Amino acid sequence: MHWTWKPEEERNHPSDPRITYVQDNTNRTFCTAPIGVGVEPIGFFAVGDNCCDDNSFSCGAADNPNALSGSPVTDLTGDYINAVKQGEFKFGYSTVPKPIFLSWTAEVLVPKP
Repeated sequence: MHWTWKPEEERNHPSDPRITYVQDNTNRTFCTAPIGVGVEPIGFFAVGDNCCDDNSFSCGAADNPNALSGSPVTDLTGDYINAVKQGEFKFGYSTVPKPIFLSWTAEVLVPKP
């Protein structure tokens, strides 16, 4: 971990080749949409970055009627659970203690037996 007062300058002109720089979250929107209408508490959420606003969710294949699968997403930063908690407050739904986050896709992830 390396702290600096000038992160943009340090990223553009690294002083130490051993340092790995991570993306700044300042301009990202973490999007979550409950899966399973009418099911409380909610245990599954479709997620994505920069693909929603206060009235719509278009992350991954959300607009594709053939999309019926989701691949697991790990919430390493806690940004998705934070977005879920904001949704609980705004929309009034309740969630399980550890919801599962999925990247919605039309790809068949598990073939029929």
